[in-house]
Amino acid sequence: MLDFAEAVADGARFVPVNTSGAGKQKLWATPDRNRGLRVVVINKDSASAGDVTVTAGAKFLTATVKRLEAPDLGATRGISWAGRTFDGTPDGNPLGELHEEKLPATADGAHFRVAPASAALVTVTP
Repeated sequence: MLDFAEAVADGARFVPVNTSGAGKQKLWATPDRNRGLRVVVINKDSASAGDVTVTAGAKFLTATVKRLEAPDLGATRGISWAGRTFDGTPDGNPLGELHEEKLPATADGAHFRVAPASAALVTVTP
């Protein structure tokens, strides 16, 4: 829920995504009114990581990725969103330091790997 809530911020709307060789990865793209683009990637494969390239169709200045990770598909503890967790929170706010990975801006897009049974949110800034 946190992944999609952030993906649709700033007046974003879902748009079609072209994929090739995505396998068990599902992708949703949401451009916003500030010309930013967010891409939600869910890797439904419980055994294999997936390689993803996000191509924004224009030169972008920065790309970052936040990851949703857990020890296994049935986990109810040890789940983290961008390095933060709700495990042991006394007030419902996440604990830990926010962690966003910076992806290098290349001519052919932003490349990254999504671990098995995990999700990621890529944010591309023009």
